[in-house]
Amino acid sequence: MDLYNYKATVVKVIDGDTVKLNIDLGFNISWTTPCRLAGINTDELKSKDTVLQESAKGAKTYMELLLKEGSKVTIKSKSLDKYKRPIVILQTDKGLNINEELVLKGYAKPYMV
Repeated sequence: MDLYNYKATVVKVIDGDTVKLNIDLGFNISWTTPCRLAGINTDELKSKDTVLQESAKGAKTYMELLLKEGSKVTIKSKSLDKYKRPIVILQTDKGLNINEELVLKGYAKPYMV
């Protein structure tokens, strides 16, 4: 299946594996929407387990360090999740693959549906 590539701007980090982006669709059309990072999963901020909550906060904080509001990124996407969010591979303007980085640093686990 083909991946679609888009330029986007970071609006807000929602949690360790979700970020709100303004996606440039071309022809002066853009779409602002939460995007789910493909192939990874981080702990939930709303977990009842305080250890998992702290892990989730750490993942979100690290994402906020990597993705400042207004920063330019590139996404590769091929589908939407059950909440109609694009599932994306996210890359910074310096070429850092955020999905891989979160796994390498221990903030996320590989996740396949």
